[in-house]
Amino acid sequence: MMEINVHSQNLRSKYKYFVHEFESLLNQNELAVIFIQDMGNVGPDGPNELRQALAPHKLITNTINTNKSRNTGIILHKNWEIINVRKHESGGLLGAEIKNANTKIFTMSAYLPTSLDAFGMPESFDSTKESDAISKQEEAHSIYSTAVDWIRPHKNWILGGDLNETIEKWDRKKLSEKTYSYHGTGAKFIQNFLNEARGIDLWRMLHPVDEKTPKSATPVFTTKGDRAQGWTTF
Repeated sequence: MMEINVHSQNLRSKYKYFVHEFESLLNQNELAVIFIQDMGNVGPDGPNELRQALAPHKLITNTINTNKSRNTGIILHKNWEIINVRKHESGGLLGAEIKNANTKIFTMSAYLPTSLDAFGMPESFDSTKESDAISKQEEAHSIYSTAVDWIRPHKNWILGGDLNETIEKWDRKKLSEKTYSYHGTGAKFIQNFLNEARGIDLWRMLHPVDEKTPKSATPVFTTKGDRAQGWTTF
């Protein structure tokens, strides 16, 4: 059995601050896979400075011109061979089939629209209406539908990133209070994706967490409460 080390980080347009951390992860783990989101205004080819700093390790990106933060990337240890790359038009989903020895896996870095948790997944989509909520819901639906299509031919796959959605109410516990911040009560894009893709929430399986678990003991959360998720079929 092959142990694959998977990490995810929203860079918040400050990728330069993470170079040393990424180098350390890659040097410590010969099969490291790092999902990144929001690289900033880096152009169509992604951050060349980061690419050069991490060489001979590999960086692939998906960027769009219309929004500097709506981009995704995957950093791969040099031992991985890249077989093919897939990109969603929104910049919010990047896929890469990678191989090491006899092991193949399809990896996906995702960055879902902000405030998605507040809107939830509608029972149906009405193309005649326009609003910020509907626009974000449609983009989320497109990203997850694309991810499901991409993984169909693959036995092993994993999706990780900044998904801007919670599953349990304690997924957004405030740092300085015992109360919970907003947790949408409607249907979840995350759960729908897991059901449709027949995936498992790998992080929750490996690192169980409940409302009694202290914030400091749950590294799945960032300081702003964003949820970093990972799913796999193997």
